[in-house]
Amino acid sequence: MGPRRRWPGKRIGGEFGGSNPEKLARVQERWYEPLGAHLTKIPPGKKGYNGRVERSHRIDDEEFYIPQPAGIHNRAGWIYFYNLVRPHYGEGWRGSPPFQRLGELGYDLPKKSALFPPIILDRVGVDWTLD
Repeated sequence: MGPRRRWPGKRIGGEFGGSNPEKLARVQERWYEPLGAHLTKIPPGKKGYNGRVERSHRIDDEEFYIPQPAGIHNRAGWIYFYNLVRPHYGEGWRGSPPFQRLGELGYDLPKKSALFPPIILDRVGVDWTLD
């Protein structure tokens, strides 16, 4: 694995405010609060957590941005397939789709919650930097 690539004039992690408290507060208020979410950072000494984030990004790249099985022609179809049909095989998943796994873990959620559209992070990073 080669050295980490750095973009000119941009710190890695800067799309989510980096270490600037004002930017973090602005991102939290504009993008996360309306969704009832909270932006958190990987705790010091827990670098292994970043692998989970990177794996999520890899899944997005390989499965969302690459065409899916025939019959999935739009984002809503992909969200349905990914969260309610596609088996997942990460540690502890045993082939369960995400919505089924939540039920196995004791979460009683409406099926509609599994159809929440993804947030395009590329837009989030650009939008808040242009304000």
